[in-house]
Amino acid sequence: MASVNFLYRSKKPEALLQLRLLYRHNNVDYVLAGKTQLLLSKNYWNNLHKLKKPKDIDVVNMQHDVNTELNTLE
Repeated sequence: MASVNFLYRSKKPEALLQLRLLYRHNNVDYVLAGKTQLLLSKNYWNNLHKLKKPKDIDVVNMQHDVNTELNTLE
């Protein structure tokens, strides 16, 4: 079964997300990785993206936009 992960792999305050595809074929594990065109801040990805019920409407809108883009890529 294949899986797709999105990673923030940068020390900079803003960077492009990385997409990582993991899958197995004939009992051999493969990993494909590449950068997306989705520019996000480190603070948003680490602290705000996973919030269940944010109170700030800007965060809600940002979550919606980012999740829509991630679902399209996935």
